[in-house]
Amino acid sequence: LAPDGSRLASAGDDGAIRVWGRDGEPGPAHPAHAGPITALGWSPDGAWLASAGADRRAVLWRLDGDRLVAIATLDAPLTDLARWPG
Repeated sequence: LAPDGSRLASAGDDGAIRVWGRDGEPGPAHPAHAGPITALGWSPDGAWLASAGADRRAVLWRLDGDRLVAIATLDAPLTDLARWPG
């Protein structure tokens, strides 16, 4: 759930992220990973969304315009996200 309560992000085994509005309608699916997504995290201002996946990638999205900003590939599958400071 976004910090302001206006949106909900969901993800799953299809590797796509969906951001839902208060109207209960999902936005478009954003392909983010080549396998299951294991974690999602919002920035404190709700403008950014990070995802982690079993494909060893961490993906950062800017949500005003749904822009993919960065991808990092690590040495092992990711199971959680944390932000610092925070």
